[in-house]
Amino acid sequence: MKRRTIFLILIVIFIALGTALLAVANIDDKQNTQDVKVINEAASNNGAVGSSAAYRAYSPEAVASASAQDKIVLFFHASWCPTCHVLDKDITDNSDKIPANVRILKADFDNETELKKKYGVRLQHTLVQVDKNGQKIALWSQSPSLSDVLNELQ
Repeated sequence: MKRRTIFLILIVIFIALGTALLAVANIDDKQNTQDVKVINEAASNNGAVGSSAAYRAYSPEAVASASAQDKIVLFFHASWCPTCHVLDKDITDNSDKIPANVRILKADFDNETELKKKYGVRLQHTLVQVDKNGQKIALWSQSPSLSDVLNELQ
């Protein structure tokens, strides 16, 4: 009888663990779907994230196409980073407040390995100001809002 009870308890535990793992997998799938939606929106807006051309997906062409007077900021964003999501939402919601000479380019922290090496980026939610030629001007982390990002610009 004791073995039977232990066996039933183990079955219940395995079922609970399986259910929990499926729930986590579904959450990851929903996040991936949201990420794909953002990428698709960016592609349909010539790389613009949301409705602003001043906030767009990173590409070498986006840096090269900036004018010499533009201030370019690379925002190293990770899909799994909660503080990155806060800043991303604030920039998107307030994109109309981005000055005409500022370009914020959203770089994928997990995929832009060479770019991270080039600028010495070691953690997500890092921002790097570069010039039109891609030379680093400034590097900082953890700006919680668009206004903080703009205040850091040199």
